[in-house]
Amino acid sequence: MKFFLLCFIYLLGIKASNSIVFSSPKECARNCKDGEPPKYCYVKFILEYYTSNGMACNWCMPNITNQLSTEALCECIIADGIEKTVLSINRMIPGPTIQVCKGDHVIIDLENAAEGLEVTIHWHGVFQNGYQYYDGVPFITQCPIPSGNTFRYDFVVDNEGTHFYHSHISVQMMDGQYGGLIVRVPKSQEPNGFLYDEDLAEHIMVISDWMHELSLEHYPGKVRSDIGQTPDNILINGRGKYTDPVTKRKNNIPYYVFNVDPGKRYRFRVINGFGTVCLAQLTIEWHSLQIIAMDGENVQAVKVDSVIMGSGERLDFVLSADQPPGSYWIQVKALGECRTSELQQFAILRYSGQVSRQQTNEPGYSQWRYNWLFNPQNATGCSGAPPNNGRLCVNQMQSFDQVDPRILRVNPDLQLILPFDFVSYNSTLTTFFGPKKYDKFFVPPKADVSLSVMRNISYVEPISPLISQREGYKSLCNPNQLIQECRNPGKYTACSCTHTYNITLDSIVEVVIYDQTWVEDLSHPFHLHGHSFYVFDIGQFTSGNNITSEKIQRVLQRHQARLMDGDYINPARKDTITVPINGFATIRFIANNPGWWMMHCHFLWHTVSGMDVIFHVGEPDDLPPIPENFPTCSSFVPDVNV
Repeated sequence: MKFFLLCFIYLLGIKASNSIVFSSPKECARNCKDGEPPKYCYVKFILEYYTSNGMACNWCMPNITNQLSTEALCECIIADGIEKTVLSINRMIPGPTIQVCKGDHVIIDLENAAEGLEVTIHWHGVFQNGYQYYDGVPFITQCPIPSGNTFRYDFVVDNEGTHFYHSHISVQMMDGQYGGLIVRVPKSQEPNGFLYDEDLAEHIMVISDWMHELSLEHYPGKVRSDIGQTPDNILINGRGKYTDPVTKRKNNIPYYVFNVDPGKRYRFRVINGFGTVCLAQLTIEWHSLQIIAMDGENVQAVKVDSVIMGSGERLDFVLSADQPPGSYWIQVKALGECRTSELQQFAILRYSGQVSRQQTNEPGYSQWRYNWLFNPQNATGCSGAPPNNGRLCVNQMQSFDQVDPRILRVNPDLQLILPFDFVSYNSTLTTFFGPKKYDKFFVPPKADVSLSVMRNISYVEPISPLISQREGYKSLCNPNQLIQECRNPGKYTACSCTHTYNITLDSIVEVVIYDQTWVEDLSHPFHLHGHSFYVFDIGQFTSGNNITSEKIQRVLQRHQARLMDGDYINPARKDTITVPINGFATIRFIANNPGWWMMHCHFLWHTVSGMDVIFHVGEPDDLPPIPENFPTCSSFVPDVNV
């Protein structure tokens, strides 16, 4: 009960100026009802340095009956049984799951108790329309929170769905700063509500990759030992066994257990909290997964056998407990660069009552076969209607809601072509590591000193939040309006500035994002803040060949012809899209949310090294007033006193 006790004690000392009554996390995690007034849901986060399998685990062990992080029965973070320094929230990994109803007012006091560390939290999937100052992006919507300080996030959640929260500074997310954020509506308002009987906290699944040392040890990257940024393990709801790669011995950490009753249908909510460059594939033994929502957006239900998800993606599916009672394996395996080590983790789906089927041995990495696979890595068959080849792509899903007709216009108001790539400095290392050279970089597994770019621009943070302070404007740029430091093409291999596009409020924006240079085993998930987008097209070119602008023009011509012919019917919406290896994605969104919104690769190594862009929507007058006493920050370089 530690988590609820902490909140209750803190609430005793809090009185809102207008005598608002705050509700506890337990009170807010309720069955939403039609006509019910919204609650003011208060949560206290304490972020600190902590240790997995540390001293607390000598005193107690976490409850193996699986209370899902909404309360802590003890302060032992067991993870996979390996001792490691972590950055925990309320001494939990994942952090406390926030569960509210659409329209609730959420108040989170984040106390940074990690000495020497600055933090922010992004509420991934929450549009923040009307609360743009609380998106949690450092130097875009707020100043980083210094150690010893508390920052209050204060917003109303107006878009339902399976969301989550995580750090948006450096690579901190992978060390424990993440957790679920579930926004429900009354079941009468759920278009797929008739497909399931239960929507419980016990069936929220947070999958995450896990390193056995602080992830910052791998940024920029090592070149002599433990090279690369691949994880050591996978966790399911913060837990998993670990197999020693040398001895092949597996430890005895208990698997996470999801309990079901025979004959019932359950809504599962899955959150991909990976931060490294591997995709995740989820399969449940002998059970199909009926997809009903992607990234919080309802879709027309489709049954598949296995799903692939990129970092930041969420998926809701219905599982029917229609198999012989017993225990079944839930397998999460890592793909891409992780497939060479066959990295995988398990949980258990357990039926209640009399058991008629014994659990089998753990499946091998490639043991299972699938009739239908959702979101395949190889996207060569994704254009057009779903073919009967056992593969279903994101752009072949249909929205449950009728599409806004403006989104189907042949010509958008603004079209942005965004190639992404890496710039290698290996041929110029003598000058790169020369005197007074401080360009950022990272070192991927092939020990190549690299910079991440979009349209040959590597994003750098401004010196102050663009939404509330004008000091940061001096670093703004786009390919047609570069800052002075970027105007000499012979001086830099790539330009480094705050890559920004100004967008008219309520305009239709089309974005074509593509993987410019072939890199084996590397797909890229891109996340858009403040909006969801319609997914029109996904595709992949021949392996091993770079994508030229001419190829993209052919993609656009085909896309425009399909618009003219009316081929697109109710395209589905998402806020995160995985661009396949050597591939592309064509998306559109209505820029109806004023503010400064980031779009970026959700692999932490890539976003921290520059694979980001800012969409500035609307004008300052379109925003709500800056909150009173909102923190400010900037460089301090005054004239020298004489």
